[in-house]
Amino acid sequence: MLVLSGSRGGILGFLGASMVLIYYYTIGKMKQIILLSFAILIIAYLFIPDKFWTRVSTITNPEAEEGSSIETRIDNYKAALKMFVDYPIAGVGLYNFKYKSKDYGASGGKVVHNTYLEILTGGGLLSFIPFIAILMNSWNKLRLRQRYNKQWRDFFICLKASFISLLITSFFISADHKKYYGSCWL
Repeated sequence: MLVLSGSRGGILGFLGASMVLIYYYTIGKMKQIILLSFAILIIAYLFIPDKFWTRVSTITNPEAEEGSSIETRIDNYKAALKMFVDYPIAGVGLYNFKYKSKDYGASGGKVVHNTYLEILTGGGLLSFIPFIAILMNSWNKLRLRQRYNKQWRDFFICLKASFISLLITSFFISADHKKYYGSCWL
């Protein structure tokens, strides 16, 4: 699915989740991890098109992308930060970034493409502080305890991996499901 979507944020989220799994399972499952990694590398080499690798390379080399969506996102990030500085307490209102972004130097009509900045601009610190508190509390609830049996430990490890993936991809994905003006209302 990552190859089909071409999502660079999704790839980074997948790598983050993989690191959590490797951290917890390295000692006991090293053979399986090595075999799985080897299988993934072979599949990646044989079946993933070059276009995908070119897109992935833009994570560290944004100049390689023509008509760069990265430039647009950076402009939106800058506009969001300026907007937050102007409206730090209550923000500009949920879903209003795309309407006000032109006033701050962005192309306008698009979402921030960063959940954290979207919450900061939409609801200011009044929204962002509880949001971060919920994330921190959720992470604390995923503490592994020795008294858990193997299935519960595995379950919590997978939840931790998913949570890390969510935290990483939130830097690149908008919480707004209506991304452009004129989107159909469902």
